[in-house]
Amino acid sequence: MSLSPFAKAGALYSRVCRWARRWQWFVHDVREPLRTGYIAECVMSRSFEIFFSFVIVLNAIYMALAMNYQVRNPMNGQTLLMGVAEVTFVSLYSVELVSKLIVHRWFFFWNKEMRWNVLDFGLVVYGIFDIVFEASFGDSGSQSPSWLRALRLFKMAKVLRMLRVIRTFHELHLIMACIAGSIQSLFWSLVMMCVIMYMFSLVFVQQAAAYLGSGNASDEMDGDILAHYGSVEASMFTLFKTLFGGDDWSPFYEIMAEVSFLTQVLFVVFVAVSQVGESRS
Repeated sequence: MSLSPFAKAGALYSRVCRWARRWQWFVHDVREPLRTGYIAECVMSRSFEIFFSFVIVLNAIYMALAMNYQVRNPMNGQTLLMGVAEVTFVSLYSVELVSKLIVHRWFFFWNKEMRWNVLDFGLVVYGIFDIVFEASFGDSGSQSPSWLRALRLFKMAKVLRMLRVIRTFHELHLIMACIAGSIQSLFWSLVMMCVIMYMFSLVFVQQAAAYLGSGNASDEMDGDILAHYGSVEASMFTLFKTLFGGDDWSPFYEIMAEVSFLTQVLFVVFVAVSQVGESRS
């Protein structure tokens, strides 16, 4: 007797659940064995970590100098010194990566440091690819195709290595942990701020439209209203600048004072509420 489609689906679901439970047990039971030997002691030592943290700091300084040179010489490619520096840093990172792979083996991708390890692995692979590519096809500076310039933006991912330096020092690590722990609260605070600005903007834009429709505004005032309150998103951006000091709020208030008494009062209320909320945060 053939099974119904629902019975087949139920059997498949049970099979998938059993497979998921087995995989969960396997992952839970897998533990990296204790690594011994000279290379293991070297790789897991504090000196090894501090040395490569120092390399990351030097690389960050070099990246700043290289970016300054490129923006001042947009038609030129890399200099010989810059090429040597790139090869040196990639070589050092490659030594670090290979050393860790020798010690941890496949646990390199499955331990408590797996996220950093995967990031390091990807950055080293990309660094090697970038050096080989430039050695094969050269660096034509601003004459490079757009896709190649976009690909080189991945070089900026190297700055993520600076987080490893922060993790090396206990005090900086605590600060980073506090920031990471407050991200969720920060996100919902921004959402609440956007909701408040949206509500005020709806009133401001509606009143601005009525004022423009009356024909009482001068050409100059028409331009100011359309520039700062010509749409809900423009009004929200105006309030954003008011809230975060992008511009002094007095000119924006004068526009609302010209529109109506209601918008004049509401703008003062928005500024007062935002300033009180900022002082209490």
